[in-house]
Amino acid sequence: MKLGASAKAPSFWDIVNEAYASFFGGHKPARVIVPAGKLHHGALVEIEAIAECRGLNVD
Repeated sequence: MKLGASAKAPSFWDIVNEAYASFFGGHKPARVIVPAGKLHHGALVEIEAIAECRGLNVD
């Protein structure tokens, strides 16, 4: 799993890190946080995730 987050400003990084730690607990996948200035629709943070789904039966 890899997570990429774009934050409106570096001041939001602590909030992103807290949510990340809360969600993933002791297992913390690789992640990147970058300052992005203005985000779509006035969002403060945008998150993109790439994950492998093992055992998922997809035809």
